[in-house]
Amino acid sequence: MENYDKAFIDKLEKRFKDNMDRHPSIKWDFVKSSILNNPDLYDAIFAMEETGGEPDLVDLEIFKGLVYVDMAEKSPKGRRSLCYGKVERENRKDNAPASSVEEELEAMGVKILSEDKYIALSQIASFDSKTTSWIKTPEDIRQAGGALFASRRFDRVFVYYNSPDTYFKDRGFRAYIEI
Repeated sequence: MENYDKAFIDKLEKRFKDNMDRHPSIKWDFVKSSILNNPDLYDAIFAMEETGGEPDLVDLEIFKGLVYVDMAEKSPKGRRSLCYGKVERENRKDNAPASSVEEELEAMGVKILSEDKYIALSQIASFDSKTTSWIKTPEDIRQAGGALFASRRFDRVFVYYNSPDTYFKDRGFRAYIEI
């Protein structure tokens, strides 16, 4: 890839090397090559970084492969104050936010963490102790008018629900992408 931001790649490399416990058997040269040879992957990770996700490579069995995932201590600042669903956002009569989680996922080309992935990730890092993050909501809960979010309090992960048209200044979402 000829047009890439060297400072961005350097930042990813530093984060990768500073957190080897997240991917102990993986070599940076492999990761860098994977990113630079896949423009969609590069763009998705870049978007994760630009919105405050502090993405890093994680090698956890639950992901069934290597992924770049948001590792920021707080829910990514550039992805907060969003409704969960596009339809619910569009149907709000007052104070609709600019976007929704569903719309941002599509625009960024990433996936949202499910409950089990959020919990697994919380075993290797502490995050969302002062914020909350929307998580993938099963279709039966969506059909019943709900959407799930999670946070960490008292050194435990808690999963809660809200209406998918709600939004809060300290609630965003965490994303990942396979490499």
